[in-house]
Amino acid sequence: MNKCPICGNPIKGFPALSREDNQTEICSDCGRNEAMLAWVRHKIIMKRKEEYPAGTRIQLISMGKDPDPIPYNSLGTVEHVDDIGTVHCKFDNGRCLGLIVGIDDFRKVN
Repeated sequence: MNKCPICGNPIKGFPALSREDNQTEICSDCGRNEAMLAWVRHKIIMKRKEEYPAGTRIQLISMGKDPDPIPYNSLGTVEHVDDIGTVHCKFDNGRCLGLIVGIDDFRKVN
C-alpha cells in the first residue's frame, strides 16, 4: 500500500493528485486540504484586487528588508495586483515596486 508523501498515512481507495505538480499521488484528505488552501488563496487575492484597483492612491509606511527602500511616507498609485497578490505601484518619485501585504506596510490615501 502506498503512503501519502505529505502526511505519511496509507493511501486508501483512489488517490488524489497533488495540485503542486499534478502527478504525485496523495491521500484524499491531503487532496481536500490542498483544494481548500487553493480556494482560500484565490479568495484572498480576489479581495486584494477589489481593495486595491488600478488608480488607488497609497502611502508607503515602511518596507521589509529591501536593500534600496522607497522613502517613508512616499505616495504612489496602484497599477495592478498580480495573481499572487503583490500590489504593483508607481511612486510619485518615479520608482515602481511591487508591495507585499504583511511584509511591506502601506495604506490607502483618500
